[in-house]
Amino acid sequence: MKNNTAILALVLAGGLFSAFSNAAITGTSSLSATFVSTVVPGTCTANVTDAAGAEATEIKFNDVFKSDLINKSRTEAFNVVLSNCSGVRTAQVTAMAGAGSDCSTSTSDNFGATHSTAFELWNGDVDNGIRLSCKTRQLQKVVIADGGASLAMNARIVIADDKTIDDVTPGDASSLITFLVEYQ
Repeated sequence: MKNNTAILALVLAGGLFSAFSNAAITGTSSLSATFVSTVVPGTCTANVTDAAGAEATEIKFNDVFKSDLINKSRTEAFNVVLSNCSGVRTAQVTAMAGAGSDCSTSTSDNFGATHSTAFELWNGDVDNGIRLSCKTRQLQKVVIADGGASLAMNARIVIADDKTIDDVTPGDASSLITFLVEYQ
């Protein structure tokens, strides 16, 4: 019996200490915290690649004959490639005349070039895709998946607006085109 009494006494004593300790502790009824972060826009690495997939700053048409211009038969494929994307779900790509370049005429969709030539830009296949305009920004939506995306494009060299084949002169025809990428 002594053993049972001793155990009971310890249990009661423990309960008393517990009751007294609760009465002596004053707790915090609420907490606050400040969370700090910097929100940064998502970005991608953007570049242009030629039809073979090599990074390019020039899309080379090489030799173009007047018959190619008359028939509108010279095209070159290229891609606007977005890679290493972070925090981006979609992007919109558009083209505009680059520094020192202009549209073929003030009302033209063609990108002006030298030697009475111009370039058409197409999202997708020539004559079946979406023709990008030099004078009006046409946003081309690109869906980012697995950190990147590619926009298949084509360029076609043509006779400049308000010109004829007789106005075309030999020489290196070029037009600087700038692609703008807006991330969303």
